[in-house]
Amino acid sequence: MVQFPNIFVDPHYSYLLSQNLRFSDRSHRFIANYIKQHRGFHRLIVNSFLDVDTNKRIDFIVKTLGWKSFRDRLASVFIHYTHTNRFPEETNLQLTQDLIQFDMEMETYSSYGYSRSFLLAFYVKLCRIHSRETGLNFREEEWHIPRSVCGLMKKAKIKMIKIDWALLLLWHFVDYMGRERVEEIIDRGEGFRMLMDLLTDGQRDELYGNLLTYSYGIDDQDFFHLKIS
Repeated sequence: MVQFPNIFVDPHYSYLLSQNLRFSDRSHRFIANYIKQHRGFHRLIVNSFLDVDTNKRIDFIVKTLGWKSFRDRLASVFIHYTHTNRFPEETNLQLTQDLIQFDMEMETYSSYGYSRSFLLAFYVKLCRIHSRETGLNFREEEWHIPRSVCGLMKKAKIKMIKIDWALLLLWHFVDYMGRERVEEIIDRGEGFRMLMDLLTDGQRDELYGNLLTYSYGIDDQDFFHLKIS
């Protein structure tokens, strides 16, 4: 299993991705007002969305694009920065197509209005870029959430708000035990607690280490309240 590096998602962007933002004028006003309250975040966005509005009007940018298109384009700004160490003047959706596709695949299992599967995919991509540029033994395939993990989401009985945590746990379990073994245990109705009990001490330490690193990386304290059952 990969070990997550100390990568930090912009806390304001992470906050927005964690909110229930349905497509509506109310959500657009909330997003624009939140951005205006944080001057640095506001300046970064209007200077990076000149392809949308050269007049740098955040209300116009958000309303014109809608939440998801705005979200996707803003992710491209941070990805561009991770690659080049400078912020762009234009957004580039080509940088986020994989994130968009992953989020669409998880929509069936995620509570409507939340972008936490997108948040996880975005975080993992930043880790992948960082590891590619700094790791001596980097392997590209290790830094993609496996299709076998996504397939196990079909076992979910309810739509989840914090789907990112479920995906993270499944990713580790599948890596340690294989999909068939994990699926067998889930089908018996024994849940994540049984899967945790089957881990070695080393695997458990690695799992908790990655969960903690992810929690800090997205500025979310859910790890400390995470109930595995």
